[in-house]
Amino acid sequence: MPRTEKITVLVMSFTALACSTMSDVGVPDLRSIPAHWVERTDTYDPDWGDFTFYALSFSTPTDGWIVGNRLLLHVTDGELSVAFVRPAGVVLCTVDFLTPDDGWAGGWSSQLRQSGSQPPWDFGTSAGVVWRFRGGRWESVDLSPVSWPDWLVGGVHASPQGEVWADATIELPGDDGHPPAPPRLRPTQLRFDGVSWRVDESLRADARRWMFYDICFDPSGPGWFVGADGADRDRPRALAVGRRSDSWERAELPDLPGPNPRLSQVECFPGDHAIAAGNSEGLLSMDDGFPLLLRYDGVWHRIEPPDAFRHASVGAMAAVSDSDVWLALNRADRRAESRPAFLHWVDGEWSEVAPPALPENRVDGYTFSDMQFVSPTEGWAIANDYGGPGIVRGLIFHYKDGVWRNRNWNWHFWDQHLFGLFGD
Repeated sequence: MPRTEKITVLVMSFTALACSTMSDVGVPDLRSIPAHWVERTDTYDPDWGDFTFYALSFSTPTDGWIVGNRLLLHVTDGELSVAFVRPAGVVLCTVDFLTPDDGWAGGWSSQLRQSGSQPPWDFGTSAGVVWRFRGGRWESVDLSPVSWPDWLVGGVHASPQGEVWADATIELPGDDGHPPAPPRLRPTQLRFDGVSWRVDESLRADARRWMFYDICFDPSGPGWFVGADGADRDRPRALAVGRRSDSWERAELPDLPGPNPRLSQVECFPGDHAIAAGNSEGLLSMDDGFPLLLRYDGVWHRIEPPDAFRHASVGAMAAVSDSDVWLALNRADRRAESRPAFLHWVDGEWSEVAPPALPENRVDGYTFSDMQFVSPTEGWAIANDYGGPGIVRGLIFHYKDGVWRNRNWNWHFWDQHLFGLFGD
């Protein structure tokens, strides 16, 4: 959007505190400066911990972007550059590039409330943001048709045919009781037809309560929209809807375990094949939930995870093909060590691939947020580390030669405008 429902819920409730008080959602003159990889892995670089990574997108094996709070990174031919998005008052949580010269990013800009009389969860208002990259620079898009007072963009998805979809979440006031109820969250979609953006409420037509968390498109045009059906608010159901010639075709899904199954990620392949992943969350905790992996070949089939990973959550999924799939799992089982893990499914067989150790041989304390394989033998993953120094730190992992490595990086202070004293 990552692309996940988790970002939406946390953002609407808490992350306004981490945002700038600026209300301007335009793109300033983003200064991209040289950065460099740091080979040492026994230390933390950058050496300050107050930034996050939410999403990544590689349009070619050598050209990709990583976005989050504070920073926007660009990888080109092994080289690295960084831009600081804090001056825009924006947090970016989703990015999608079809080619190196045409891409999209989205997120929100927040403004803290000045009144101290608001409920404790009401930190401020958010305005959804969509940026487009073309002509070698980022520019803001016109979202004037959207008039909601408090909303954000959680995902942006570009079609090869030029159409772009954005997952939006609107915050609506709660019931004015005693005490007043927390706000309600209503998902909807924005659609770009190649000329302008508009609200597309078709996912809520005919009494639907569809919530889409990820979208993919076959090169020939058809797409899959996955998420949850909230018609029964107490028991959401996993949802997969095909879009064919501007019509919705809801697919039958196999029986899924747990009380609250939902799909959060999907990848399309030629020949109308697809892979989807998600989680079945327990009523009280992930200890009662399961990771979900499904394959589509005309019918959706569930792929069972290994027994040792039945109590975990899927933080990210990357599919090289519909028979070669990676899962980045966040372990959440009290009965096992709470360690992140990589699982690789190839031709029906599972194998575990160890994540790299962090400084001081630490192997836990972080959660995966996105992953992509740019070839069968090379991939990238990002995570947010809450167990190291500082508040939170975005991590970059790189897979090559059969091994995952932690990629430290940094920049020289003299490369940054005004030596990094402002706006970082």
